[in-house]
Amino acid sequence: MKLTKQQLLDMQPCADGLVFAKSCQFDFVRIWNTCDRGDWLIWLLRRAGLMDKVMAVNIAVACAEHVLEKFESKYPGDKCPRLAIEAAKAWLKNPTKANAYAAAAYAAAAAAAGVELKWQADAIRKIVPCQFEN
Repeated sequence: MKLTKQQLLDMQPCADGLVFAKSCQFDFVRIWNTCDRGDWLIWLLRRAGLMDKVMAVNIAVACAEHVLEKFESKYPGDKCPRLAIEAAKAWLKNPTKANAYAAAAYAAAAAAAGVELKWQADAIRKIVPCQFEN
């Protein structure tokens, strides 16, 4: 798939994502291979139409579960990531609007807690071998 700078701009990335893309000269192979944010890679695949929501949520859950024990040993009082995983699984089983809102809220809280994003990015690249053409 070939993506242009304008196509990326049309996807309306967050300000930090746009700065990162610019640092890669909008070279999508470089973006894909060097991005340390698993959430950004999932976002890119979703916005590019290469991944549906169910797959994205399943991958995010798998990544989060892999680092959950490490996170909870470091922050034993912070249950945000565990609650985010549970909410996402509830949405996968029953994709209602209420479950979607809960999953989004808990995911935002987990992201704010700083769950091992670099490991997630590496895992996503292994799970979803994606080829962007320049």
